Amino acid sequence: MYDEGDNGDTVDLWYVPLVSPPDGTGSLTHLLDSRERAECERIPPGIGRLRYTVSHAAYRTTLARYCDVPPHAIRWRRTARGKPFLDRLPGAPHSSLSHAGDLAAIAVSRRRGVGVDLAGPGPRGREAALAARFFTPEEAGAIAAGESFPRLWARKEACVKAVGATFVDGLRLSVLRQGALRCEDGPLRGQRWWLSDVSAPAPYRAALALRGDTPFTVRVHGRRGADDACGRSSPDAPRGHS
Repeated sequence: MYDEGDNGDTVDLWYVPLVSPPDGTGSLTHLLDSRERAECERIPPGIGRLRYTVSHAAYRTTLARYCDVPPHAIRWRRTARGKPFLDRLPGAPHSSLSHAGDLAAIAVSRRRGVGVDLAGPGPRGREAALAARFFTPEEAGAIAAGESFPRLWARKEACVKAVGATFVDGLRLSVLRQGALRCEDGPLRGQRWWLSDVSAPAPYRAALALRGDTPFTVRVHGRRGADDACGRSSPDAPRGHS
């Protein structure tokens, strides 16, 4: 299912600009399943609906290429906490989707649970107050001293996504340092990750987390247009093997 250069400690990371394809988002809607279409319809018409459609169509098509199936064969199930995973596709990869502003990130991992998060510029003038209220005291002090609020936010989100938890569960998880990370108390007690910042187009911050406390490598793929991401022209996308 993967190209022969893959191993369990490699993550593919795709960036997708959330812009409408030349023939409009209607050309992508058929790629979504009934649940996704219903969620999309609940978003008021405009930029929010466009970004949802493009990001989810790109996510579905990207995973279809890894699994060597058509996009409509991608079916989601969800854990008790709402984390989606691929159903009825033996050997399917772990994956994670994040979008912020006009950009989406898609992470694909062969064997280990993965979480990716994109964070845009923080709420100006309120970062220190928010950190003091919700983050660990050490993190709040770092934010007050000039540490990036979006960077820490992305790290926390990546960790909770990797284990299928909620962001509230990870608020008190200290993420000031990259590398091996273990939660000692709270809802995530006993969980282990390897956490890493990854490059992202300005002004975004991005972080990746994999379950387990061993390092991984990242292959960052260039920004792909909506047409490419949704399967119209992707010569460099990994494909399955028969």
